[in-house]
Amino acid sequence: MAESIQYGFISVKEIFTSKWYKVPEYQRPYVWGKEQVTELLDDIMQEANSSNNREYFLGSLVWKTSKNNDGVSEFSEYELLDGQQRVITMLLITAVIRDLTNNKIRKNTCETTIFQQANPDDMIPERPRIVFGIRGAAEKFMHDFVMMNNGTDKICELTKIMQDPKSDINCAHMAEAILSIKDFFQEKTENEVAKFFKFFRNQVKVIYVASTELEDAFRLFNVMNSRGIKLRNSDILKAKNLSKIANEGERLAYAQQWETMENYFGEDFDQFLEFVRLCLVKKKASSSLLKEFEENIYHPSEYDRAKKVRNDLPPVLREGKDTFECLESYFNAYQKIFEDSQFTIPAKNMIAAMNTGIETDFWKAACLHYYIKFQEKDFEEFIDALNRKVTSDWMVGLYRTKRIENICELIKSIDGSADTEGVLRSDSLRYDKEKVLEQLKSDIYGRSYCRYILLLTNVLLNGDKISISLPKTISVEHILPQNPKADSRWVKSFTAEQREECTNKLGNLVLISRSKNSSLSNYDYEIKKERYFKNNVECFALSIKIYGTYTDWSYSDYEKNTEDILSLLKTYFRLDSTV
Repeated sequence: MAESIQYGFISVKEIFTSKWYKVPEYQRPYVWGKEQVTELLDDIMQEANSSNNREYFLGSLVWKTSKNNDGVSEFSEYELLDGQQRVITMLLITAVIRDLTNNKIRKNTCETTIFQQANPDDMIPERPRIVFGIRGAAEKFMHDFVMMNNGTDKICELTKIMQDPKSDINCAHMAEAILSIKDFFQEKTENEVAKFFKFFRNQVKVIYVASTELEDAFRLFNVMNSRGIKLRNSDILKAKNLSKIANEGERLAYAQQWETMENYFGEDFDQFLEFVRLCLVKKKASSSLLKEFEENIYHPSEYDRAKKVRNDLPPVLREGKDTFECLESYFNAYQKIFEDSQFTIPAKNMIAAMNTGIETDFWKAACLHYYIKFQEKDFEEFIDALNRKVTSDWMVGLYRTKRIENICELIKSIDGSADTEGVLRSDSLRYDKEKVLEQLKSDIYGRSYCRYILLLTNVLLNGDKISISLPKTISVEHILPQNPKADSRWVKSFTAEQREECTNKLGNLVLISRSKNSSLSNYDYEIKKERYFKNNVECFALSIKIYGTYTDWSYSDYEKNTEDILSLLKTYFRLDSTV
């Protein structure tokens, strides 16, 4: 490995002199935002204005060196394993300065930095400084807004790209970066820009580490720097699996497939991979996601206590094509369940409530695993059974580890069942009904599951009428306030003992689609109902029921509401049944 490694200390000017870069298909998208870009600009400007004349270290670049041919000549191309965020940002800074400077020499320097202009007489083709292994949208963005003169001045177009949720993730972040750079230089004079650019080109430096061998390049993939966006476990996992695909066309297709999933989940992509890992290994993770895949999926082993040796086991899943196809199947299942399902309205509403209200997401692993094996057969019954199990374990106070272990047992039941009935009647879905009922009757306000139980109640009350659309803000509100004023009607309607009994119980709580307001919370019922609830309960069936049914709120009203809610939940959790 050592013979194929090169390294050095180079300036921004040298980075963009006779060097051509490629963002390989296994890399993450460009994700720097205003904060990172502005911090970098501030740091460089501060150093440029100081009298120290010292160099500014920007971190490290790691690349794989390979030969490419543009049809005219052969040239070296550098695949950016680490440093993509910085290299692209440096090009964006250069493009903005090109469009704002009046100095012809500086403008020409920027242009030759960004791309090589075509010269037919000398048989020199046009060549952009950076290309992308995939992401055609990113290359078009670079052409329209970076390579083209005055491209960074297209403020309206850049703003639209940045704000459009359907924009390619690379383009949205590059648009935001350009706008941030333009804001930074907006009030700078030509002399200040010149001072910045001179320092930027000559005093800003990086350490580069390069390899000519693909295997060695992947080993260098873990080399990090202080300012860059660090690679996630999923990035390295992608690289490892792509390195096993020999055919370039297939490798690009799988890389695009991976990026589609990555864009869909965003920062939750590692979590999705953890769901898949949980389904394959069927035990709680004891180390990092990457190590779990390496040691428990690709190269599992077991310890022979008698012989005191560790024996290799067959892989649960093979690296390369098998992994990509496996992930695609779980991704397709995820979309079917949470986006494109043909389920009934009650089932869709229940999935939406679980997705919004349950504090942890590991239940989704069982959901995906069931769907992959049985598709939509009895899926709605399974969702209810799964919800009862997960919610009950949560309510009765099982530790997170035990709750994950219970999901693993359920996944094993799915694997071991020949049909859906075997899953639905398995012991893995049983729970402590007496403790669940005890929790439902207790002071529930302040418990971690309080909001979800109320959300579940609303879904059950909603029935099969309409699909619910849950708001971003959902708060739990007391009807009878916790601290009523001494001269309020609350004190006259409820004795001190009654207030002590019912204030924090299920029958005295509702959901509202806004943050709580402590000053309104203590108002009498009529005022509170008019000002607080009227426009903030439109999607909550229980809140609408109370608002429309009870003209006042007395202890007997509380008792009737409690009876109705408990009856509904007892039926759902089958608390009157031994089944």
